[in-house]
Amino acid sequence: MLPMPRLAWLVAWLVLGVAPGTTVADPPDPCALCAGSKQVTCPTCSGRGRGSTECAVCRGDGKMACTYCKLSDAVMAKLPVKPKRGWLPCPNRYCTKGMVKWKSSSPDPKKETPSDPCKVCDAKGTSKCPVCSEGMAPCIFCGGKGRAPGACGDCAGSGKLECPGCTARATARSCQFCHNAKKRECELCKPGRKPVESGAKVKCAACAGAGATLCEECEGFGRMPCDPCGGTGRIRKEIVGTGEKAGKNSDDYCKGTGWLKCESCKAGKRDCPNCQNGEVDVKCGGCRDTKLVRCHGCFPWPWISFEVFGRMLHAAGRFDDARAFYATALKRVSDAVVEVENERNSDVKRIGDLLVKQARSRIEGASAAAAEQKPIAGVK
Repeated sequence: MLPMPRLAWLVAWLVLGVAPGTTVADPPDPCALCAGSKQVTCPTCSGRGRGSTECAVCRGDGKMACTYCKLSDAVMAKLPVKPKRGWLPCPNRYCTKGMVKWKSSSPDPKKETPSDPCKVCDAKGTSKCPVCSEGMAPCIFCGGKGRAPGACGDCAGSGKLECPGCTARATARSCQFCHNAKKRECELCKPGRKPVESGAKVKCAACAGAGATLCEECEGFGRMPCDPCGGTGRIRKEIVGTGEKAGKNSDDYCKGTGWLKCESCKAGKRDCPNCQNGEVDVKCGGCRDTKLVRCHGCFPWPWISFEVFGRMLHAAGRFDDARAFYATALKRVSDAVVEVENERNSDVKRIGDLLVKQARSRIEGASAAAAEQKPIAGVK
């Protein structure tokens, strides 16, 4: 039989992992934000993992820069009339600055070439874009609603985020949601998870839920220039060899309108071949059966995760920690300024510049409130 002191030492070593007489330190207090679980409820979806969240592309505005009427600098340089935002060159190939020129019947080269106004563009030389209004079109990612239903882009559908109080780091160089993975597995339909509902319907991404796409034949205008009359509605009658002024007769083919209705579409639109009435049947409404969720913490802008964590710490009264996350968010905003300035697309640049300014103002205001240990203005 072992002596008592040795027996006590052995029991203490086996049970406690320390020798008798050794001082055992008290376990550290668990993080107040996560109670030691290392995870917190996602504030974006309130832990549901799904639902209607603010569209990460248009930031709830429901609109984005129109790409249909955005012409390259090379194309614009060749146009006789420069279309303003929301307009396109006249689809009539005979139109030049709103006028259609005819072959002169006079042998004198100095004599003015006869011309008639183009009825396709009302002699403007440009036609209104069939997609947008003044250069802004419905956001294709949310169908113009400003909110995107599906799996939460912050937590990928898990309803949980890393705890900013003990796990996430304000000094990190990567997105604190996905750690620069950009896309993550959808947690709503991940193998082993609770099966998602069947027969879900989501808005069609191809037509932004409109149920129709632009007609390629008429380029969305719904009508086509009349070729025989050159879009003028009139036919020139040239008297060859006489030098007399040509006469004009109304074109019977287009009835004098200068254009013909497109027979391949309805008002410039065709039924979308990828959906039915703008909806698509899927098994998982969270990821649209792609099994992946795009991270909203780094797309389209890289400061989102740090701002979200800063606000969580701010609300919990951890003002210094909140300011550290805000500082990183502002640094990333500054980096985005350079990216926006180098953007060649003027419409994308304009929107990017607006979003960057709004983000800077918003985060600077929150950081100032944290410095004064006050709640964020407008947030209860």
